[in-house]
Amino acid sequence: MLRKVFIFEPPKIVDNDFNFNQGLVKLWHFGKNTVEETVEKIAELPSAVRDYLPFFKKYHLEYIYCTGVDYVNQSMNFYFAYFDESIEHARNLLKDLGLDTPNEVRTPQTLAETPFANM
Repeated sequence: MLRKVFIFEPPKIVDNDFNFNQGLVKLWHFGKNTVEETVEKIAELPSAVRDYLPFFKKYHLEYIYCTGVDYVNQSMNFYFAYFDESIEHARNLLKDLGLDTPNEVRTPQTLAETPFANM
């Protein structure tokens, strides 16, 4: 399947993680794909990716900026370019996934106000 990812969207940058005992353990493919194009072009993707297309669209998770491939755990992860910084939007996203929302949400502004930020 990774070969199809590379053919579909030649990487702009590729990075990798090596382990002294195991060799190549992770590969990072950086590019700019849309989820819909990826699902359309790579039939071997798990059906869950296709099933979540309405969710991705609802929360503007349309662009994949990185695909991580974990050879040890035999998994592949998409990392999305996410531009909506509102706390409410993030809470709704977590709620729709059936996850609890944290009591305290850190934003770039609140992180900048923490004491260690000015070290």
